[in-house]
Amino acid sequence: MPSKYVSADGRDLWLQSNWWEAPAPTPADNYNFNLRKVRLTPYRSSRPSNRPSASINLARSGSDVTAVQISADHANWTYYNDGDRTKSEDSFDGTNKLVDFWGYTFSRSYWMNRVVYTTGAMADDGGWFSGFAGGLRVQVRRGFTWEDVERSRIAPAYPYSASAGAFTTYTLTFDETWGDGIRIIGEPGGSAHYTSIAELEVFFV
Repeated sequence: MPSKYVSADGRDLWLQSNWWEAPAPTPADNYNFNLRKVRLTPYRSSRPSNRPSASINLARSGSDVTAVQISADHANWTYYNDGDRTKSEDSFDGTNKLVDFWGYTFSRSYWMNRVVYTTGAMADDGGWFSGFAGGLRVQVRRGFTWEDVERSRIAPAYPYSASAGAFTTYTLTFDETWGDGIRIIGEPGGSAHYTSIAELEVFFV
């Protein structure tokens, strides 16, 4: 972030990133000198005020929804936030990761108690979560700290193997909680150590 290109108030700047991958539907790789414009919004703490609703998916209707994932080289994060359960993304990056996660952060806090996770495409070497490191868990973010939710249940039972199945939906329910971020997290399975996702929905029911 060259200081020459930072605005006087520090909120607007240009980020130098010499490699990037354009997202679908016209993916393209480019290894060259690149600058991307960035605008920073100061953090403001908030208390949740949303009311229960089985139809409001916070992943799509929340304030300033930002996808978070562990692998930085995948561009199609919109796949798990577009309402289409037939397209998917995975976290394969050639490393032996001990943890993998998919989730969102928001610019304000929300009440939450349900996450609906649809797996993506799978292969012989990975695409699912393993049963190690506490299995598949849900975490919320408060005060920039990620914490496990209380009394999380998964239906149907998650098999922690390739039997989890491609494009299969699992509902994770937990005690009512709040935060400005939410994610599913666990150890990736398979010899290639990666997971897949088609959709991740968030509700306060």
